[in-house]
Amino acid sequence: MTLCPRFSSGLPVLAALLLALGTLAGCGPNPPEPSDDTLSALSVFPADVQSVSMIDLQRLKEDAGISFFGERGIQLTLLDSDIVFDPLSREQRADLNTFIEASGFNPDTDLQSVYVAASPMGETVEMEAPLLVLNAQFERDRLAASLADATDLVTPVDTESDMPVFAFADAERNANEARADDRRMALLDDRRIAIGSPADIGALLDRMQSGTGGFEASADDRELIGYASANNAAWSVIRTMPEQMGNIGEMLDGDASTWQERMARVATVTQQIGIGVSLTSEDVQARLTLAAGENASDVRSVLRGLASGAQAYDDLSEQQRTFLQDLEINDTGRFVHVDMRSTQRALAELMISAR
Repeated sequence: MTLCPRFSSGLPVLAALLLALGTLAGCGPNPPEPSDDTLSALSVFPADVQSVSMIDLQRLKEDAGISFFGERGIQLTLLDSDIVFDPLSREQRADLNTFIEASGFNPDTDLQSVYVAASPMGETVEMEAPLLVLNAQFERDRLAASLADATDLVTPVDTESDMPVFAFADAERNANEARADDRRMALLDDRRIAIGSPADIGALLDRMQSGTGGFEASADDRELIGYASANNAAWSVIRTMPEQMGNIGEMLDGDASTWQERMARVATVTQQIGIGVSLTSEDVQARLTLAAGENASDVRSVLRGLASGAQAYDDLSEQQRTFLQDLEINDTGRFVHVDMRSTQRALAELMISAR
């Protein structure tokens, strides 16, 4: 659930920031080790990847009633109501069902999770576009054979290697015409499918074949990923902060208000960010984790002070005030955690009150 509140001008931007980030954020003071599936998926990403994220599709389906590949299309369960939307036409739905029967691969039940490597805020990295790794259950040879026949969906690029590669078809050009902005799909094994640009897929296959150059989580990475991924259906980690974040203090003019200066201080000392979310059809639990090193206790104090100060504004609604009061802001070692627990109904009321 994503909220986009518009607070009155008297409320510091902190409230909006905490609401936007807090609603995306997991819980638990001691992070577990990242799972083997997580480390396996991340290992095929570039060594210098800046941002990694994960969505557990089966967890969302089981706990929150959210399905992206159901027989009726996209299905959401919000506030005891089912919302269904099918982006496919009847003909496309029939074609998909035929493909599922032939390949034995049903995305609704067999696609477990999606991992994404990306560049935050437009920062330049050695990737042309977000690179996806899908964790799933399928028979690679059977799926490859079905894809080779699905010429309206994909075009075979290399089906002779151990890791078959296909290009997504484009109705506006010849199916055999290669282009730099193609999206390609590689069947890595019976558990993983990669989707990315031709260059990114080529580099990924080179890393897998050579066994070098892939992402290896450091102790710091594992700790942050542990906090973000702990018991969560979706999480994201920014390993390297964009350079412009460190220059925020220099961007403020001499008339900057105190809260702006404090937020600039937080942005300047933040080294990494982790966000995780766990939800059911009724409840939402979220955590935002900032890695601030030796400045963690200072950042905690600043955020607590800003959240407390924001509650003093007279134009706050009851829902906004309750949200700020219920935030838990603590530090553990080099980390600062902003925790939020709520219900879907309370968040919906908060969104309405913020308009």
